[in-house]
Amino acid sequence: MPLKLPRIDPKHLEIIVLATPEKSLTQDEALRLAAKKGLRLLTNMEVDELLNGEGEEWKKYDEAFPCFTSTRVTYNGVKAVVTENGKSEQMTLPMEYGWYIPDKYGIPRLAASDYKNPKARHLFRAEGEDCLVVRHRYCFGSERRDVFLFRPSLWVGVLATPILENGKIMKKR
Repeated sequence: MPLKLPRIDPKHLEIIVLATPEKSLTQDEALRLAAKKGLRLLTNMEVDELLNGEGEEWKKYDEAFPCFTSTRVTYNGVKAVVTENGKSEQMTLPMEYGWYIPDKYGIPRLAASDYKNPKARHLFRAEGEDCLVVRHRYCFGSERRDVFLFRPSLWVGVLATPILENGKIMKKR
């Protein structure tokens, strides 16, 4: 039975383009900049829903792609740990690039698939890495479904959202 992922409606988030790829921030600089401004980066699932949900909301933020997410993956070979919102979970990653069904964090790893399946995501990975997941709106013809698990050599933007004092996501007013 396929995993039913929770819907995250980006229309209810106040999304801010914190940096465009031309700024050429590293992932650590992106995290520091967000923290300094009282923001957090969007999670991989939030960016996925922005890119692949209903409508074309993502076009408002086109200038920020490719972009870092707040979802961190640390891995060596197939053993991995995903960390999101301060919580970590161990997982197993496929060794090969390719199309897979994503898990609850939006990491393509559950079952091999192909580009014809709209729920599948395209995994790009290295041998080992400690990185923030990077999402792109268009790369290699996959139409907003690429998930990069390595530190990019290309410029990367940042999408963020405000945090309330109690740690909950700020809703649009």
